[in-house]
Amino acid sequence: MDISVILPTYNNGKYIERAVNSVINQEVEELELIVINDGSTDNSAEILEDLAGKHSCIRVITQENRGVSAARNAGLDAASGEFVAFLDGDDTFRPDAIEEMLFLAGQWEADLVVGEFRRIQSFGESILKNSRLLSQKVIIQRDDVGFINSFSVCNKMFRRSIIEEHRLRFPIIRHAEDGVFLHSFLDVCGKIIGCPRVVYEYHKALPFEAKSALSRLDALMFDDLIVAVEEIQKLVKERRTESMQRTLNARIFRTSIVNEYYRHLWILEKETLSKVMTTAEQYREKLTEEDLAALGPAMTDLESEERLKTKEEILEDPYLSVAVAAGLEEKELSRFLDTLYYQDCPNFEVWLDGCYRQSVPEEYTKKENLYISEQDNCGLRELASQTKGRCLQIIDGSAIYNENTVRLMLRNLQKLDVDFISVLPLGYREGTTERIDRLNSCFTKKGRRNAEKNPKVMARHNEIDCRLFNKLFRRNALMDVLKELDETAGPEQVCGTAFGKLTYRRVANVRIGLQSGYEPKKPKAPAEPEGLKPFGTEEDGEKDRNGLPLGNSYRIARKLRRVQADKTLFLGVVAHEPGGNLRPLADALNDRGGDVLQDAAAAELEQSEQINVAYAADYATAGTLIAEDDDVATDGLELRKNQELIRLWHTRGGDLVEHSPLVCPQTQEYGIPETDRFFDREAALAARKRLERRYPRLWGRKLALFAPAFHQGLSVQTGYDFEYFNPGRVSDALGEDFVLALCWHPRTKSFLEDETEFRDRETVESFDLNLSRETDLNGLLLAADILITDYTDLGFAYSLLDRPMIHYWFDANDYLLRKKPGRRLTEYAWGQQVFSEEELIDALKNPRIDPDDREAFRNRFMKKCDGHSAERIVNRIAAKW
Repeated sequence: MDISVILPTYNNGKYIERAVNSVINQEVEELELIVINDGSTDNSAEILEDLAGKHSCIRVITQENRGVSAARNAGLDAASGEFVAFLDGDDTFRPDAIEEMLFLAGQWEADLVVGEFRRIQSFGESILKNSRLLSQKVIIQRDDVGFINSFSVCNKMFRRSIIEEHRLRFPIIRHAEDGVFLHSFLDVCGKIIGCPRVVYEYHKALPFEAKSALSRLDALMFDDLIVAVEEIQKLVKERRTESMQRTLNARIFRTSIVNEYYRHLWILEKETLSKVMTTAEQYREKLTEEDLAALGPAMTDLESEERLKTKEEILEDPYLSVAVAAGLEEKELSRFLDTLYYQDCPNFEVWLDGCYRQSVPEEYTKKENLYISEQDNCGLRELASQTKGRCLQIIDGSAIYNENTVRLMLRNLQKLDVDFISVLPLGYREGTTERIDRLNSCFTKKGRRNAEKNPKVMARHNEIDCRLFNKLFRRNALMDVLKELDETAGPEQVCGTAFGKLTYRRVANVRIGLQSGYEPKKPKAPAEPEGLKPFGTEEDGEKDRNGLPLGNSYRIARKLRRVQADKTLFLGVVAHEPGGNLRPLADALNDRGGDVLQDAAAAELEQSEQINVAYAADYATAGTLIAEDDDVATDGLELRKNQELIRLWHTRGGDLVEHSPLVCPQTQEYGIPETDRFFDREAALAARKRLERRYPRLWGRKLALFAPAFHQGLSVQTGYDFEYFNPGRVSDALGEDFVLALCWHPRTKSFLEDETEFRDRETVESFDLNLSRETDLNGLLLAADILITDYTDLGFAYSLLDRPMIHYWFDANDYLLRKKPGRRLTEYAWGQQVFSEEELIDALKNPRIDPDDREAFRNRFMKKCDGHSAERIVNRIAAKW
């Protein structure tokens, strides 16, 4: 069994089938899904029974309600897979996630795989930053501080034998149990790798939908949190770095205490809040000034420079006032208050119009920061004048918040230094959101750009964006506007005046919902399908039975002319005089007196899928056809009885997995003629001297050649992700004795040659030399003293030289998931393999060659490359004359 997925569920009947389907639909044959029904009282049991009856891979364990830790432990006791993954009952795995994690684990023999964690909510989707930072790394160290901010076990896959060997189980607590299990595993596991794909989808409820979960934030749960973090502290202190301990203290203060508890202080019981405040100060004292400064930007809405504000201090001096104008229905008011009190910014007061006196839900009537105006249907100016926060939001519609809407609005208003901001409104209906047709155009990048350039467009946007609920004002600025207007002024008048007198910005990445009173965005009409072109039209040209436009001369020559044993036809890959494998063969055959069609190399296939008509008769009569490389097209050729096709391998900077010498089996018999000069000392010296004549900067210095692969996924404005390769730092590490030279892959060079917006031009110019215009790749290899590459085939030929080579694989796992090779990536490479710029610089300062490693590599791929490859092939051809 490859993997056991453990899924605990408690009253997730609404979502459990979605969760189960996300597992059983994975393309993994050896998979078991263990569902633990933890005493559910809804219809979960019936749904699970039905699913288990349909799918043999599902096992259901039923137990009394004992919590998620006990449920997961029951799953671990029953698991039999080589690996274990965890899924919650209302979440999902992304399609292919498990297959990709298993594939990467097999590539690296890893014990732990870390993937990306996506949060999905009605207001949009986002990737959790800390999960991305970890998952983008190829090899992850156990003391990586990223694990401090990524406690969840759900975006990770664990080797089960290690769990069982050390009897690891989840502690029976209700908070941060993931962190204890993870750090216990980190202490005993081996290799850890990243999976640079989203693997886990966390379906986050809106604040009013998550009331039941947040209501469980009681004193006992907070006690469990402290037990967990103290256990994690012990693990970190015993086996981790001081940096990791400091990061953990900051994480406990900011995330565990402040974000998960203090930010919800208006719904905490008195005892719980007292513990939170006391513990927060204890952990704050452990932080350095540097730590506190780093936390500052994420906590600006709390105004906690010296300490966290108490309830009394917030009541006396709130940062935000929320004023709810008349016009909401009772249900809309209830839902708005739910989203206000269950979002994550506590530094507010709320004022309601007097008309809501009988409509306020009972749970909010006792909130100390909720006030009701004495006057019913009072005007906006009267309602706003009663507030005292430094920022003010007027709710004039059926608004709802996301859990971070308020916090992000406050942060943006402070950062942008304007009088008010307007954020993107979304229509909310039955758990989903949609764009509001007229308003959406005001917030798109194109719309905002047009408005900045054209005052008429800006005026039109301001007329459309005429509601107050999606705006946050500096209170003094808004009060100045309200004082100029009549007491009965409505939202449109207030907005119109504010747009004319105040400074403002529209912010598209902060969103607020509207439950009613909007026109949904109209869906685009589906595009008309294009008509299919009939096969074999005139523009396609005539095709023979092979689908190739072969000339009549080829067929006539096959019938009327015999095969000439001494005629050799070269099939090259580029339109120039024979090079690569063909040059040494042409010279040797000419010495033997054979009929060599050298000109054919300038006119043959040119990587197209058709025979060159000018040489059609020669295709039919040559005794030997030599293809320079594996991608020379020979479809349509029907070899005659006395004809032989020899397909060789050619260094061209191709993909090392797709273009290893193994793609041409005949190289194992004959070798590779172009490598013969790698055994000729004079040829190496000549290659070096040619470069020195062209580039005098090389005189008396060694050459470090950086030759990356063609990265198809990158923008046309860049050829390489230079965020991970700084030429200046690498050159400094090499020292004055070296010249750092760049050689683009030929396809990258042609890709960028005419690209006027090439954004990395300055970075490329910071290399000591750019050798990308050199056409003789093997000549560059012969001249290089050290080679740095990633996924090119250059290492095959370079293994024949006694010089160090470095594979720089900072994005290896992304490459592996795109290529899915049948062998491990390390089997296609020799030399040093590094995964970060720091490791690269260290390898350059301390280059080394493992003779055994290189010898094993040469025997696997280059066994017949001994300086006599051309001689072997010529002897084979001449024997037929």
